[in-house]
Amino acid sequence: MHLRQTRADTVRVLVHTQRVQVLDSLALMHPEWSMDKAAKASFVRADFQRRSKQSG
Repeated sequence: MHLRQTRADTVRVLVHTQRVQVLDSLALMHPEWSMDKAAKASFVRADFQRRSKQSG
């Protein structure tokens, strides 16, 4: 049973999803900040990978 690991992964995915939603709402409020989908995806992916490395 890797319950703790699963919970950590779930939290990580939730935080990741929230970050994408925040980026989307910022883009709505500030169209000049809006990135195209590919740029946003690569930005979020890089951030996500960096954070997973930090957490171990």
